Amino acid sequence: MIKINNQVVEAHDGIGRTYVRPYLRLLKPRLSFFVVVSAAFGYLFPGYPDFPDFSLLKFLGFLFSAFLISGSGGGINQILERKTDAQMYRTRKRPLPMGEISKTKAWTFSLIVGIFGMGLMGTLSRWEAVGLASFSWILYAFVYTPIKRRGSLAVLIGAIPGALPPLIGWWASGYSLNICVYLLFFIQFVWQFPHFWAIAWRMNADYKRVNFFLLPFQQGYLCALTIFVWNLLLIPIGLLPSFLGYVSWKAGWGILLLGIFFLFFAFRLLKQQNESASSALMRASFLYLPVVQALILFGKI
Repeated sequence: MIKINNQVVEAHDGIGRTYVRPYLRLLKPRLSFFVVVSAAFGYLFPGYPDFPDFSLLKFLGFLFSAFLISGSGGGINQILERKTDAQMYRTRKRPLPMGEISKTKAWTFSLIVGIFGMGLMGTLSRWEAVGLASFSWILYAFVYTPIKRRGSLAVLIGAIPGALPPLIGWWASGYSLNICVYLLFFIQFVWQFPHFWAIAWRMNADYKRVNFFLLPFQQGYLCALTIFVWNLLLIPIGLLPSFLGYVSWKAGWGILLLGIFFLFFAFRLLKQQNESASSALMRASFLYLPVVQALILFGKI
């Protein structure tokens, strides 16, 4: 056991666990992986199923660069929120509150990773994709993060970078944009609200410790109804690619069924208004988006 910042923590054996793991955690790997999945979907969709001039090396390099840029934003988010992270149960064991990484080292690492990721993305794909990824990085790290103290407006702002990965992937693939790419953005943008509010409901007591009020209303019927309405909107929005002829109706029916499945958990939260129901909705949201994206990709006309 060792003492860091007046806290007794467990000492890790081995250079990898002691020095490498805190930096990996600074990149928010689970969130960054989710970003990479959406970016891969956007990259593959315009060329599917023929993939003319497809390069596996460039594709994997793009995904790695997307991971680095997302991770860099996650690192800066943790730097700016290090004091509030230390007060919340969910985040108090992150590297900065635990004293595993200094603020200076975290800044240096996050910026180097971000700049390297942007350079790699531009080298392997298109600089337009880098511009969009940089915009997303700035919006998440330097706008969404500090504005979280101002209330649920932060959710609206955070939904923009959260929905940009498919557009970034499409740009990086080298194909010109059409209306379908904006539909992909719109689906992921609307999905952000029931997804994040389910998390915020579950973590509301923790958020209150640091004056983060990210739910649209206080926990209760009106808040659950708002989440339900946004969830309901996903059903017609998810069908737009089929209505406009970009995706087959065979895939469209699957998207409809999945939307109803997702809506069931929002209805359950509306009825029960408790943490258990919000946790179930959160888990359903993690299932909904990648499955819908797979249906859209493989159902492309």
